[in-house]
Amino acid sequence: NGWGDNGWNYTADYSNTEQVRDGKFSLKATFTKIKGGVDFNNLTGVSTLNYTSLTFSAYGGPGTDGKIILVKANSKTPAFNAILQEGKWVDFIIPLTSLGSPVKITDILLQNTFATGVVYFDHVGLLQ
Repeated sequence: NGWGDNGWNYTADYSNTEQVRDGKFSLKATFTKIKGGVDFNNLTGVSTLNYTSLTFSAYGGPGTDGKIILVKANSKTPAFNAILQEGKWVDFIIPLTSLGSPVKITDILLQNTFATGVVYFDHVGLLQ
């Protein structure tokens, strides 16, 4: 609730049913250029006081095996390298300390480091 997407260099399908890890839909991100980004944002932000980790799942489409998605909180460094596996859901649990220990998250950036390709994202959230 209250989250938007200011991403670039990709097309988004938020009603995707081709590959779904949890629930009815996942985000199908079709990257069109290197350094595209899914940029979930919320102007009011979410306090991380009761959380220790950011979690999400990613499914690599054809040609993405071993490719890296950079994960950043509040569009800042440090970034976490999420390594994709083609044709398989991978669950990532990233300690907030690996993302600079943000007190509040207003932005979650998932940025491709490869030219083009499809990646499915699902189950994005915070863990205690």
